[in-house]
Amino acid sequence: MRNARHHRQALLVVTDGADQNSHRSLEELIPIVQASQAQVFVIGFLGREEYDLYRKSRKQKIMLVTRKEVDNPLTAFNEMANESGAESFFPGSPDKLQEAVDAVAHQLRTQYTLAYYPKVKRGGFHQIEVRVAQSGARVRARHGFAGTPEQSAGCENEKLKPYPYESKVAAKNGCTVYQEDFQNIASGWPTKKGYHYKAGTYEIVNAKQHPDANFAFDYDRSSWGAAAAGTRTLQDTEGIPPGGVLVANGPLFTRDLNVSVTVEWKSGGAGGDMATVPGLVFRLNNRGYYAVLVSRDASESHDIAFQLVKKYHSESVPRDLFPWKDIPLSKRARQEKISVQCRGPVITIIFQEAPVAKFEDDEFKEGQVGMILYGLGRAVFSDLLAEEVCTSGQTPPPSGGTGQH
Repeated sequence: MRNARHHRQALLVVTDGADQNSHRSLEELIPIVQASQAQVFVIGFLGREEYDLYRKSRKQKIMLVTRKEVDNPLTAFNEMANESGAESFFPGSPDKLQEAVDAVAHQLRTQYTLAYYPKVKRGGFHQIEVRVAQSGARVRARHGFAGTPEQSAGCENEKLKPYPYESKVAAKNGCTVYQEDFQNIASGWPTKKGYHYKAGTYEIVNAKQHPDANFAFDYDRSSWGAAAAGTRTLQDTEGIPPGGVLVANGPLFTRDLNVSVTVEWKSGGAGGDMATVPGLVFRLNNRGYYAVLVSRDASESHDIAFQLVKKYHSESVPRDLFPWKDIPLSKRARQEKISVQCRGPVITIIFQEAPVAKFEDDEFKEGQVGMILYGLGRAVFSDLLAEEVCTSGQTPPPSGGTGQH
């Protein structure tokens, strides 16, 4: 906009979802919008369910599936538009989208310019209000202006802050490597009661009165999963809450991937360790994710069981990609390392450095990594490692997504 030839300036933003990767908060962005000469028109072309969720929330912040809190897009879009003397739109169909674009074009063609000269030139932000003596008229105008040219500098030549997880990201042979030891609380994993950093680990606790119970993923335990052998299944057990707690962080991986994490878990209710089901999540994106889940019964058996599921955000029930499978382990241990290799659509699951299962599914081709806990109890995760696999000399595209850059 600094190089614009005309005095009147407008920015039209069209987006299909909530902001997830901004370097700035809304509080940091609004003063820049106020200082700019541009009107900011925002069209939020959201899905109906997504729009209804944001509208009913009525909160400044909403929680993503990763448990990260971001600005409610309805609040953010309205505020940016209002502060710049523009308007925001939320069309529910392609036809309504065209109407919104036409409305913006009409407004830009039919505006008045109103100017005044303050007697005293002072710094700071000056609030103004425009009124018209006509009943039923609606005025769209800026709510103020910056008092000095320095305030309009905005983000010129400003170095953007790194994303919190970037301190844990490195490049190896042109590929992204994300290694999280959970030693630094500033590395970006969500921290609340129920999921938090703890002494070089990351702990997820799922209790009867979990603070995010309404947000947790619901599943029908009577129909989710069937035992490959014996009675090992996610059956309805008294005391188990009906949802899982998922957390995720880090860059978006767009290529073949190796990912692993170590987990220790303890049951918090009836049903023994089988009632507590932690897992490794990968290729988590705006449509869904894959997860390798593990369980162990309360007997003296050295076996554990694992299962691969696919979860769509639009569905309440995860889909079994194969039933529970038992693995005889050499020793009884509270910790298990879950490893996954993704090569195109082929997913290989590894325990104790040995492949134990392969499955082919090409629904989700990219995404973040994370952890999940189903059932009543706690899971302690450590040593998360995610490495892109690409041929020598290739450089992966930058990770990230839409945001208030």
